[in-house]
Amino acid sequence: MAEPLNSFVENGSNGSNGTSPNSNGAAAPARPAASTPVTPSPAPESVPPVGPVAQQSPSMAPAADAPYTRRYAHIVGWGYEVPAKVITNHDLEQIVETSDEWIRSRTGIEERHVAADPKETTSSLAVVAARRALEVADVPPSKIDLIICSTTTPEYSFPATACLVQNALGATNAGAFDLSAACSGFVYGLSMARGQILAGDAEYVLVIGANSEPDRRLD
Repeated sequence: MAEPLNSFVENGSNGSNGTSPNSNGAAAPARPAASTPVTPSPAPESVPPVGPVAQQSPSMAPAADAPYTRRYAHIVGWGYEVPAKVITNHDLEQIVETSDEWIRSRTGIEERHVAADPKETTSSLAVVAARRALEVADVPPSKIDLIICSTTTPEYSFPATACLVQNALGATNAGAFDLSAACSGFVYGLSMARGQILAGDAEYVLVIGANSEPDRRLD
């Protein structure tokens, strides 16, 4: 079976209009990162320090009057791709003892897409979804800083499926890794992308959720 392949491009920005996705794919206000600086308390004068002491470099110390600029992460592009073959509940009625009503009342599912074509793999479907997301976002692959691919059906143990996507897109400046967290993997991917953006380590992050499980019993 194959799940719809979702792909989002998250972008970092400064200001107060940042948004982050909610559970239905819409945009909701993002929570700003904490802005309170934390510094270590000085040791009491009567107790000398033991062992090596690390002193903060003056060049790294935050200026007292330096303004703090909040960063936000928001979705700027989206896309998806699914296999061509469709299996409906009525098709399943011909194979097993079930009914359309029984399936819909318990799962809400009316049909599913099956990767029947050998060319429909996790990475090939992910590449199409990614390209559509980049097209919506109007962002060239060269601007992507990181690619996160959430999947439980990777193309190989290594290289990561995200690396295959990176190569196919020509995203020469992007890091890439896979994330395995089953059904919640895409949500974890969005959260990790947001963290990279808020930390200032990335400006554009491509998040992909891809699973492709051919089930020959349905052919």
